[in-house]
Amino acid sequence: MRAWRQAYRGGLMPQAFLDRLSIDDREAMWRAALSETTGDRVARLVAVSPTVTEPIGFVVAGPDRGGCEGLGEVAALNVDPTHWGRGAGRALLYAGIEHLRAEGFGDAVLWVHPDNQRARRFYERAGWCPDGAERRDEIMGVEVPGIRYRLGL
Repeated sequence: MRAWRQAYRGGLMPQAFLDRLSIDDREAMWRAALSETTGDRVARLVAVSPTVTEPIGFVVAGPDRGGCEGLGEVAALNVDPTHWGRGAGRALLYAGIEHLRAEGFGDAVLWVHPDNQRARRFYERAGWCPDGAERRDEIMGVEVPGIRYRLGL
């Protein structure tokens, strides 16, 4: 929840939406998202800091949710903002990529808000590039634009 509030503030998502996010709602959303199965090829990985007793981030990676055969997807990557810039996001992203490689995917995609410059820089430094695809998703009642990034594995 803290990651979303920090990452999507400043107009990327309506402030009223961010203000009303609750732990219970976010837990229910992520519990549902993390329990989705597309076969046994989905990795759900968590980062834990040695100095913190709770998870600080997670990544979900598996087959493309759009059903494109041979295409992997990093479906979610979130790190608590108090741990941004310390390597947890990079480690989670690379772990997700390695999982996709091990599963035999030739390319991977992920979706990012087009105005989320911080996230875009993060993915571009890791070698991801926008491939021109765009979409609009509804997330908890809010329409959110996305652009797709692609990485050859």
